[in-house]
Amino acid sequence: MPGIDECLREVMSLPGALGAALVDWTSGLALGTAGRSPVGDHETTAAETAELARAAAEYESFAPDAAVVAPGPAPTPMTGPAEGPAAGPARGSVPMDSIPGPNTGPNPASIAGLTPVPAPGLTPLPIPAPWARDDARGRPGGPPAGPPAGAHTGAAAPDARPTPSASPATAPPLPALPVGVDPEAPPVEDVIVTTRTGYHVLRFVETTFDSSVFLHLWLDRSTGNLALARLRLRELAERLVLV
Repeated sequence: MPGIDECLREVMSLPGALGAALVDWTSGLALGTAGRSPVGDHETTAAETAELARAAAEYESFAPDAAVVAPGPAPTPMTGPAEGPAAGPARGSVPMDSIPGPNTGPNPASIAGLTPVPAPGLTPLPIPAPWARDDARGRPGGPPAGPPAGAHTGAAAPDARPTPSASPATAPPLPALPVGVDPEAPPVEDVIVTTRTGYHVLRFVETTFDSSVFLHLWLDRSTGNLALARLRLRELAERLVLV
C-alpha cells in the first residue's frame, strides 16, 4: 500500500500528467505535491480546488442519496357543478312583473308580497299582467311562450368534462446504491473540470477518520487519457495509506 509520496509518483507516471497533489478540502492545505501547478503555486491551487471539492461533497444536489425528498401536498380534486333542480333567482334580482311599463309603475306592495290597500277616496286600479301590457303596446297578447330551442335559460348545464381522480403526489424513488458500494463512503467519487488545454480530476479518498482528502490530477488535454486517469486514480485512492 503506497504512501503519499509513492502515490503521487504513480499519478505523475500517467500519460499527459502535468501536476498532482493530495489536498485536505476542510482546511485547503496540500498534504503532498508533485509536478507543476497551473498558477505556479501549489498552495494556491490546493486552496482553490478545495473550494470546488467542498461544494461537491457538502451540497445535497450532488449527493441525492443523502437528501430527504418530501412528497408534495395532494392535489384538490376537480368536480363539476352539482346536478339537481335549477336554483331560484339570485339575491338582489327583481321579478319581471315589477319592471315598469308605459303609464304604469312598480307596485311596492306587490314586490313585497303584500295586498295593496287603496288610499281613502281612491279606487284601486288593477295591475295588468305582463302579457296584458304587451297587448296595450300593440303586440300579440296571451301568456308568453317558453324560450326558443337552444336559448340560454340561465340554468347551469351539467359539466361534461371528466372528473380526474384524486391521487396523492408521490416523489420518484431515489436510486439505490450499486452492489458492493460502501454506504459510509464519500457520496461523490470524483469531479472533472475540462478546460481548453487540459483536465482537472479530483478523486475523493476514503479514510478512517473524516474522509476529507482528495487527489488532484492536472492532465494535458492533447496527450492525456482521461478514462485511464480516472481508473488509475480510483485504484490509487483505494490503496492509499495516510500516515
